[in-house]
Amino acid sequence: MTVTYTRWGLLVIPAMLALGVLFVAPQLFFLAQSLHPSLGAARVGTGWTFANYAKIFTDSYYFDTLLRTVWLSALATLWCLFLGYPLAYFLARTRSRARGLLTLLVLAPLLITVVVRSLGWIILLSDNGPVNFALLTIGITDAPVRFIYNQFGVIVGLVHAFLPMMVVILLGVIRRIDASLEDAAADLGAGRIQTFAHVVIPLSLPGIAAGCILIFGVMGSTYTTTAMLGGGKIVTTPIQIAQEFQMTLNYPVAAALSVVIAATTFGLAFIGLKVSRAKYLDTAL
Repeated sequence: MTVTYTRWGLLVIPAMLALGVLFVAPQLFFLAQSLHPSLGAARVGTGWTFANYAKIFTDSYYFDTLLRTVWLSALATLWCLFLGYPLAYFLARTRSRARGLLTLLVLAPLLITVVVRSLGWIILLSDNGPVNFALLTIGITDAPVRFIYNQFGVIVGLVHAFLPMMVVILLGVIRRIDASLEDAAADLGAGRIQTFAHVVIPLSLPGIAAGCILIFGVMGSTYTTTAMLGGGKIVTTPIQIAQEFQMTLNYPVAAALSVVIAATTFGLAFIGLKVSRAKYLDTAL
């Protein structure tokens, strides 16, 4: 048994090597680059300093951008959870023959590139788009509503992009919850809401935590959706990193921003995982 397990464990080596080359090595490079002083446009000093990190946390422009990134990612993640959980629960419990088709429709956005999805939302939500045309025709508003090039448009794009991922994660977790537990709760007099709140949700907390952590982390590094639907008016840390690299040519600050957003994402993910695990263990006990 041990020998077999060891042989199967060797299959992890290629994935770990790829992770080390594609993720760990660049982050170590960024970390080293962030500790060097900037000597001007595209010039990096050889000394060591923490001035780049001090600039990020003391300059309101950089720090406010970091807070905005965390806020938008957290808000969009909560919307993905709010919209995705009922859908995942329905797909996990339904016996309809159309379940496969419904699942395919949920996953359909993943088959379209992020640029095409963002362009689609720009067309739909623009001042002259179908949504505003319908609102004006019905008489709900007298002037076009600004749906894009603001935080609302960015959140809509992020939720549309990552909602399928949330549904897939929750779907696998909910399917592993024995449906007979819900029947037992109903037999003991619990209503649907009580059963859902005290049986289904506590048992699916690991999936909720995993989905939120994964999606929050990816959203924090999203560039294209925010750049297109934000129209340059909503600046997040990934956009700021691109500006530092391409426009101001301040490589050490850009590297420091990369390290900070990665550390922030991992830190919040670690805290969320610990909290959700503690609540899950309390519920199980």
